[in-house]
Amino acid sequence: MSKNKVYCNLTFIKFFLLQIFLFFVFIPTYSQIAISSSSDIFIKNVELDIPKFYNIIAGQRASIPIQIKNLESKEIKVFLNVFPPYYEGISAYFEKNEIIVKPNSEVTTHLIVTTPIDTRDKILTYQIYVNVDGIEKVYRLNLNVIGIRGEIKIENFGINKISFDPEEELKIFIEFKNTKDYSTSIKIKTEILRENELIDSYERYLNILRHSLSNFTLEYKFTYYHKPGRYLINIYSFDGKDNLISKLTFEVNLKEIRDIKKEVIKEQSFWFYRVNLFIKNIGNVKQTLTLEEEFPLIIRPFVVFENIEPIIFDGKAIWNVTLDPLEEIVISYSIVYWIPISIISLLTALIFFYFLLGIIFPKINKRYEKSEDIYKIKIIIKNTTTKRMKNIEITDFVPLLFSIQNFETLRPQIKKTKEGYTLTWKIRELRPKEEVIISYSIKPVIEIIGELKFPKPKVKYVLR
Repeated sequence: MSKNKVYCNLTFIKFFLLQIFLFFVFIPTYSQIAISSSSDIFIKNVELDIPKFYNIIAGQRASIPIQIKNLESKEIKVFLNVFPPYYEGISAYFEKNEIIVKPNSEVTTHLIVTTPIDTRDKILTYQIYVNVDGIEKVYRLNLNVIGIRGEIKIENFGINKISFDPEEELKIFIEFKNTKDYSTSIKIKTEILRENELIDSYERYLNILRHSLSNFTLEYKFTYYHKPGRYLINIYSFDGKDNLISKLTFEVNLKEIRDIKKEVIKEQSFWFYRVNLFIKNIGNVKQTLTLEEEFPLIIRPFVVFENIEPIIFDGKAIWNVTLDPLEEIVISYSIVYWIPISIISLLTALIFFYFLLGIIFPKINKRYEKSEDIYKIKIIIKNTTTKRMKNIEITDFVPLLFSIQNFETLRPQIKKTKEGYTLTWKIRELRPKEEVIISYSIKPVIEIIGELKFPKPKVKYVLR
């Protein structure tokens, strides 16, 4: 082996050991520093200085210098590109992709690298493409990402109870601990299921400071609209990349409640009596009930059902009602007073006027009896008043179809007209309850077929 080759190998070994020494000395200090760089004559009189290694802490932004020296006496144009430009959340790009370098001068440009705060330890190798006057060369840059240590974990959790009545509130608390060197935000998703059916779902975010604890509290109220039975509460937590951190499952039970609330409100007036029956299902399941109301026989014709018609059986009104949770109905019926009151009032008025007319006015009655072709007429006048009837004048009329045969009692004054005969009797006085009967006979002058209807007599008198 020649001396030159041995010397070159020893130089390379010293250079490699120096790189390792700098790498392990400067990484623990979290310094952003190029560990090694290469200075290369790209083409004649053009020199590039590109680092081979570079350290960066997760969550930081680095500006890596690239130096270009133009040793020519003319201006040159340099084109720069980097690959990959984006990888696992880490982005890399040149602040300028096209650079003009004047003669005998140098220009420094920068490769910009950005890393997410939750990047773990890794080394990325970038390929940097350089093109000068159509001549292209590829350089490699090793990026050492130093991840921040730590994690998010559940420190403690609890639930207030596992069996609930409607309107009671479920409370679950979870204590998260952040052991990382930076603050972070996690997504918490809550699912509430009954028999594998999703009932409710919620999402919220929780911010946790570095090296600290933060509490998440779920408050959920079971209502009467929730079906009774077993419920599962799933609580998931995710990091910023939607990776699952933890999952907790709680099982609770909602009790079955069967209860009906009834309230009766009565209204009464002179004309009617109304009953309003308010029925409400205050349970958390559908319920069916039967209501009965019995009415005495005497008032059944006067009962009016206003909204829900019942089934009438054996003198009873029967309602079959089905109610959902918290559903309420009103059953109303009325007993109408004005109908029996009107009937009684009418009967009373008729009776009253019957007796009143009998007291104020006398009774006058006319009837006849037929014997062969002779009609015997009787007029009966009775004083039903409490006073004396005086100056009584009774007038009757006999059509020309008849001839007067005789007068069996008092003889009247007779006046003949074109239509017939007017008979007038005058009586001086009738005492209370006293009556007088006037009778006479008539005979038709022609044959009469059918029923006869004689005119009513007229009476004039004075009560004293």
